[in-house]
Amino acid sequence: MDLKKLRYFIAVAEELHFNRAAKKLNITQPPLSQQIQSLEEELGVKLLERTKRQVRLTSAGTIFLEESRNIVSQLEQSIKLTQHASQGKVGLLSIAFVDSALGGMMVNVLKVFRERFPDVQLTLFEMTSAQQLKALYDGKIHVGFLRLVDPSKHITSRLYTNESLVAVLPENHPLAKSDKQTCVKAIILTGLAWIKLRNAI
Repeated sequence: MDLKKLRYFIAVAEELHFNRAAKKLNITQPPLSQQIQSLEEELGVKLLERTKRQVRLTSAGTIFLEESRNIVSQLEQSIKLTQHASQGKVGLLSIAFVDSALGGMMVNVLKVFRERFPDVQLTLFEMTSAQQLKALYDGKIHVGFLRLVDPSKHITSRLYTNESLVAVLPENHPLAKSDKQTCVKAIILTGLAWIKLRNAI
């Protein structure tokens, strides 16, 4: 069935007047009448009762009007979704992150993404950097926010932000005796006992 016929029928059914419907469709009345007659012949039912004074829907026409609206609306939505999918504006996106990124960084990233792509469904996972690498290789996630790792020819990486690490030391530690903030080289801390948050890296 020609979709154009459905649009013509909807216009006539809503206006209940062929002249007004024709103007709404930017066509003349004779072709519109011919299309409606052709549609009725194709369906084998009478959709409209016509007299010199009025046009009204038959019971079959009332049902067909509702179904026609649903068909046209569904088709338009399908076209829109297909176009958005080809542009990356709709679909599913799986994102993993280390727990230390859950603060301001991830909040800002997700806020901007949601504003730009409201129809993309996000699934979030908390993983260590090592777990994210494996998940990326296995195709279980699409994007990962992780700590610096060795580059791989199979994964494209971009530096998002730099963060400073702070060494928290006892007051009586030699490195803590300076009144000013001291830049500590990592090698100096080699061999010292560390307290690390679980799954922080």
